[in-house]
Amino acid sequence: GQGLGTAFLEHLIEAGRRLGIDSYLAHVSSLNPGSIRFHLERGFKECGRFQAVGVKNGRPFDMVWLQRLES
Repeated sequence: GQGLGTAFLEHLIEAGRRLGIDSYLAHVSSLNPGSIRFHLERGFKECGRFQAVGVKNGRPFDMVWLQRLES
């Protein structure tokens, strides 16, 4: 909530730009809606989902893949 995640992500993307990287991927547990929202608000789009890949504390979860394209 202090902007550290945003600052870190922006730093990584800027470093990637200098290296010619234009595609960024994140994979997040569906049990972490805050992280999914964080990525969506910063230009990522859901590009895939592996359903029911695990159970945490008795709750099944998906793995959500998100992608940000800079091109």
